[in-house]
Amino acid sequence: MDKLLEIIGTLLLLYVVYHYVLHPEHPPQEMPPQIERNFTFPLDDGRAVRVRVTADPTDLVNVPPQTAPCAEWFRRLHRTGHRQMRPLYETIAREVRHERYELDRAVLRMVQEMPYREIPDRYREQPTSNVWYPAVALQEGYGDCDTKVLLAASLLTHHHPVLVLHGMHHAIVAVPGIPAPGDHYVRAVGRTWLLCELTHPGRIGRVSEEVWWDVRTGKYEHFLVPGKKF
Repeated sequence: MDKLLEIIGTLLLLYVVYHYVLHPEHPPQEMPPQIERNFTFPLDDGRAVRVRVTADPTDLVNVPPQTAPCAEWFRRLHRTGHRQMRPLYETIAREVRHERYELDRAVLRMVQEMPYREIPDRYREQPTSNVWYPAVALQEGYGDCDTKVLLAASLLTHHHPVLVLHGMHHAIVAVPGIPAPGDHYVRAVGRTWLLCELTHPGRIGRVSEEVWWDVRTGKYEHFLVPGKKF
C-alpha cells in the first residue's frame, strides 16, 4: 500500500510539473474586478436617490460585431444587457415608488448624467465594436450614444417596451407617453413615443432641433425593443 501511495504521489507531481512548469499553455486567468459603483441622482420631489450597482465579472463579455441589420444586432445585445441590469432596475424601482413616468425619468436622468465619451476600439485586449454592454459602461463610468441607448433600454424594458431611433451618426431612445404642447414625439407600432436625448441632461419629450428635423425627415430608422407589458 505504501508503495502504491508513493507511485500515485510521484505521478501527481509529474503532472503538476509538466502542465504548470514545463508547458503552462493555460495559466490561470486573472478575473476582472467585481463591478461596484454608487449612483446618486435627484428626483422631482426633492429627494436624492442613491443606488449601488454590482455585477459579476463574467458579465464583462465582448460585444459581437455588427454583421446583421441594426435592429437585429441591437436586440441581441439587449438580451444580455436586460439580464445584467435587472438588479439595478429593481433597486431604482424600490427607491422611486412612483408612477411609471417618474420611474422613466429617474432611469433616463441617471443615464444622461453619465459622461459622454467615445468607446475605444479595444477593451481588455478584445475588440469592442465601439459599443459596451451596460455592465462595462457602469464600471468605466461613461459611454457614447449607442452605449447609453443600450443601457437605458436594458433598464426600461423591465417596465415597458422602448423605441430606439438610430441615425447615421447618432441614436436616441423613446418611451411611451402622452405628449405635452411642444414635445417631440413619433407615432409607431400603434403608440405615441416621447423622444429623449441621452448624451446630456434634458427632459423626456425634448431633443435638439437638429435631431428633431432629422427624425421628421426620415433620417432615423426606428425599431421596437420588446419589454414588459403595462
